[in-house]
Parts: sequence; structure tokens; C-alpha cells
Amino acid sequence: MIKTGLVTGITKTDDKITIQYSTDDGIRTAIYFNNANSYTIPSIDDTILINETKNVNYTIATHGNNSTSHDTNEGELKIYAVDQNEVKSSVELKKNGQVIVNGGENFAVKFNQLKTKFDSLIAKLNSFIVSYNTHTHANHAVVTTMLQEQTTLNIDDSKADNLLIDDPAVEEVT
Repeated sequence: MIKTGLVTGITKTDDKITIQYSTDDGIRTAIYFNNANSYTIPSIDDTILINETKNVNYTIATHGNNSTSHDTNEGELKIYAVDQNEVKSSVELKKNGQVIVNGGENFAVKFNQLKTKFDSLIAKLNSFIVSYNTHTHANHAVVTTMLQEQTTLNIDDSKADNLLIDDPAVEEVT
């Protein structure tokens, strides 16, 4: 018989997760099973599906969470982490190939690749500034009087430390 329960406790060991849950029949326990290709553990107060089977010596529980939106389309996957029924982070795998993190509206970049090319550009700019500042005019044999400072620009603050993506080898900028 299939019914729902409310998670009241969780016990993890190396080989299984045991869920304590409440129903109209009182407090019970079940062995928790994950879906294929994902690993989740429900939170306290999450709703779970309970499958009480007469032919085995244990009850099976799977996880459901009715407090999150169901805006995923056919063939797509949305995973999320919740704390007290509030979604704290999510990843959506769209069938058009997009991966959307936390409902993101901003594009990700390969930071290491961008930083390598940016640092190369800054080095070339600073080299140009040094050349500009030290060049002399053939006619007057004087150094340029409007000296320019080398730049200290960097992009380190734009790095998203909590989002990692594939970062293949970087080609050297020439």
C-alpha cells in the first residue's frame, strides 16, 4: 500500500539511509531509496512516499517535496537544495543544452581562460605605457612630458568561487 508520511528523523550509515516518518498510524521507520542518477536526502518535515510491502521485511520510502514549484518541462531535470522548505540553490538541465544555476540570468565564463588572456592584455598595455613614457621625439630629443601610470586593473573579484565549469587548456595569447 502506498501512502505519504512526514519526515521526523534521518539516520545515515555506510550502506543505507533510514527515515523516521509520521503518518496517521503514528511514528514508523523505512529504508530510503534514491532515484537513479541522483542522490538526495530529504529534510525534516519533507513529504515522502511510503510503500509498505507485505512480501519483504522492510518499508520503502522515496522523497517528494510539495513546497517547490514544478516548472520543469518534459525531458528536463531540476535539482535543488532546501532548508526548512525554502529552496536555497538549484540546477536546471534544459533539453536545449543550457545549465541554469540558481535561476541565473547571468552568463558564466571560463574564468581561468579569461584571466590568462586578460593578464596578457594588461602586460601588453603596461609595456606600451612604459614605451610611451620613455620614448623620445627625434626632432626635440626630449622625453614625453605627459607620463601615464601603468594600470593595476585585475578581474579577480569577478570570479564566482561557488560555480565550477569545465576549463580546458588555455591557448597562449600572442
